[in-house]
Amino acid sequence: MFKFINTLFSYRRKDITLILWEDATPDEPVTFRLRPIKLFGLVILIFTLTIISLIGVLKFTPVGMIVLNYEDHLLRNDVIKVSERIIALQDSLNVRDQQMAGLREIIRSRADTVFNVGTIRNFTNTSEITLTSTNQINNENAFSFLSNPDISFGGAELSKPIFPAPIPTKGILSQNYQPSNGHFGIDIAATQGELIRSIADGVVVSTDWTLDYGNVIVIQHLSGYVSIYKHTSSPNRNPGEFVKKGDILSTVSNTGLTSSGPHLHFELWQNGLPIDPKNFLTD
Repeated sequence: MFKFINTLFSYRRKDITLILWEDATPDEPVTFRLRPIKLFGLVILIFTLTIISLIGVLKFTPVGMIVLNYEDHLLRNDVIKVSERIIALQDSLNVRDQQMAGLREIIRSRADTVFNVGTIRNFTNTSEITLTSTNQINNENAFSFLSNPDISFGGAELSKPIFPAPIPTKGILSQNYQPSNGHFGIDIAATQGELIRSIADGVVVSTDWTLDYGNVIVIQHLSGYVSIYKHTSSPNRNPGEFVKKGDILSTVSNTGLTSSGPHLHFELWQNGLPIDPKNFLTD
């Protein structure tokens, strides 16, 4: 076919005669007389008209609207999905920032943080400390309460942490304390749903959710200790609640982007500085 077209192009300005015949009737050939340049012009004209017609159909008829709008619809859906992901990520970052800001305030013992102590009953004070409100108490007062060894609630004393304390959940140590790598605690690999318990008496400071660490529970103890439990399931305690040693806080889960499997990330701080929890825990 290409050779035939090349031959026609070679004789494009000359009149040529095409002779066609069939095997069934070789004695009755069919002849055509033409000038190739006119044939090429006709082909180009037909091709041009076809393109123009197609453009016209797409631009001025419902067919074009359907095709073009379908592509636009897909693009709009993609843009909407990306926008929703960005909004969700921004919300998660805002929650993380709030959680980190709250933790910094807790560690620094500033007086602008409040604890809800409405759950306290039969609060006994043997050191002449008076509780002026059972609804809210500022951070400074909360820490002064926690530093008093004679405080009791519900008829039971709030004791200082006793170390070594029981490990907060049953499992296997999977990662050690490595502050040089930004790992300020230990990881305990455990079964999904394994109970997580408080290592000592204290007050629940926060139960927040963060993008990286999932559900995070922070507890303030006497003597400046703070214990932090990350990657948990939904917390069983609310901020402001007092807990006793061994009380259930939540269960082991796999929440947060930095979690590669069910485990508990446990941190222990004292006076605003992280310490190696492994030196303070026992099986």
